[in-house]
Amino acid sequence: MKSVALLLGLQFVAAVPQTHWTTDERSEIPTISPRAQFAADCKITATDATWPKEDVWKKAMPKVAVRGVLKAGVTAPDYKFVATNLQEVVQAVKFAAEHNVRLSILNSGHDFLGRNDATSGLRLSVGEIKGIRLSKKFTANATGVPNLSANEKAEKMTMAAGDEAFVTFGAGMSTQLINNAIAPSGLFTLGAAHGEVATAGGWGQAAGHSPLGPRYGLGADAVVEYKVVTADGELKVANEQSNPDLFWALRGGGGGTFGVVTEATVKAFPSPKLTITSWYLNTTDFNDQKSIYAPAAYFHSLIPDLVEKNGQSGYYYLFPNAIKGVFLVADKDAGTDKAKAVWEPVFQKMTAFPGINNKTLVVSYNDIPNYKAFFDAAFGSIEEMADMPGMNGMKKREAAPLFRRFFDEAGLTKRHGPEEKETTETRPQGIRPMDSRLLSREHLVNPGLAEALEKAMPMMKEGQLRGNVVGGNKVSMTGNATAVTPAWRKAYVHLIATGQGAPDASALRVLAKDSGAYSNEASRIQESWKTAFWGPNYERLSQIKTKYDPKGLFWVSPGINADQFSVQEDGKVCRVAPVATSKFAKVAPEMDNKNMAPGGASNADGEGFPLLWVDGKIIERPKKGGVNSLHRLALHGDEVALRKR
Repeated sequence: MKSVALLLGLQFVAAVPQTHWTTDERSEIPTISPRAQFAADCKITATDATWPKEDVWKKAMPKVAVRGVLKAGVTAPDYKFVATNLQEVVQAVKFAAEHNVRLSILNSGHDFLGRNDATSGLRLSVGEIKGIRLSKKFTANATGVPNLSANEKAEKMTMAAGDEAFVTFGAGMSTQLINNAIAPSGLFTLGAAHGEVATAGGWGQAAGHSPLGPRYGLGADAVVEYKVVTADGELKVANEQSNPDLFWALRGGGGGTFGVVTEATVKAFPSPKLTITSWYLNTTDFNDQKSIYAPAAYFHSLIPDLVEKNGQSGYYYLFPNAIKGVFLVADKDAGTDKAKAVWEPVFQKMTAFPGINNKTLVVSYNDIPNYKAFFDAAFGSIEEMADMPGMNGMKKREAAPLFRRFFDEAGLTKRHGPEEKETTETRPQGIRPMDSRLLSREHLVNPGLAEALEKAMPMMKEGQLRGNVVGGNKVSMTGNATAVTPAWRKAYVHLIATGQGAPDASALRVLAKDSGAYSNEASRIQESWKTAFWGPNYERLSQIKTKYDPKGLFWVSPGINADQFSVQEDGKVCRVAPVATSKFAKVAPEMDNKNMAPGGASNADGEGFPLLWVDGKIIERPKKGGVNSLHRLALHGDEVALRKR
């Protein structure tokens, strides 16, 4: 999900979580390759005699642009090329391979680990490759679906009971654009819980969790075909019949690794009616940073049954003194009365724990007719976002349903990263330090969970644990058809530690030793990274990576075969021998990109620490900051019920 940004200028080496390494070990974490003297086969940079002159770049890619003026301390590739079609992607890939320049792939810009950026070479942006088509049939074959045209639009289809639906779209199509286009046919498809995220980019290529994932599966499960330009500059069709090994790898192996995806075909589903339950609960004493963990652990223990028996999925945010959640239920499980029957006993128990202010329970139930209506209400329609650039739409948003306050405020801002000021052009958003773990039923009911949550809580500005209840049910039913780590198939919760600093979820790793982490939202210095992110699939992924990209044109870290390259003292990316036995092998190599996300917390909910209030009145406020917008809405909105117990 798009998030409030992380502190500008924080250096990666300084962001090592305290309990990951001993003091002596931390001092040995390299900022350059530990085997620099054995480096070879380096990507050339602008200081090399073999660096192509500008006219060579422009002859190969007429639309290529020289890097603009950067802010102090910020780096970027020397050239940028915004591709709008397959042929232009081929031009860029062939040029980078021929001249041995660093190539970074940018789509919608939402890589929290910074793998979509570099300090030199060529930035290839595929965010403007558009076009979309609906069909009732798909057959996997060597030729693939007919190529899209850039201006192709999805024609309305009449769906009958039992009909299948498939949507083919360009790599730059975002979740919201896709679902807007197919909504007239009564359909939706899986995507991130943020409208600007491109479905065919790193989201779906790493796994792709979504608000209704437990009901429909991971994003990778819904893909039936990719078209991808590999390192040899050739377009390859990847489906169950054509390049099946590449197809397997592209569904879980991670973005920017095996090639440049230009087009995807995925399953679409009938758009369901939804009921959204939003809730919020404080401790009695604002300074009480202990009492919240017992009710939080109780809530976690209920999650597997909430998913499997009641069809619930969604998100929650745990602070040192509060917890809030927003949960969705669809189809036959939808309806306010049904939601109340599920949640009222939960709230009754949670408010009875010592130290919890049972008068501050805020609950809102909203019935939503379809998925598009949910997205428009939660994040704003595309038209609304266009009318309200920057933060100018905040006042209007305060009149929106409560659940909208649970989703990121940044949804209505124009995207901009560390490089330049606000712009409509897609930029890498910068690195956002975080830490995470995938938690199964066994972990969620563990008696030690409350203690683990307390130890994992980032005690820093905007520190919080952000829970994604996006696993279980349909997610757990898919076997080895994709390269997604098996840890996803057992998990109910993807729990992220975020804040302005260096969050450390080591306590969750101790609790869930047998699990893993989601490579899109995790620590860049995750120990045993190959196993944590890909489990037993890593070796096969490594073989496929070598087959399709033997020279390492596409290099991201953490990523498949990331340890075959390293950044040297002069900033060059060079091939090295993997360090299999050293403690350096515990973490993936550091990338050349060190641009931090500007301003705020990594993937954090922007509300910050909550205020305490009772019976509609604020009774205590933090020393810093004012009344946050959740409470402004809670005191004003008609949909919010203040529960007095």
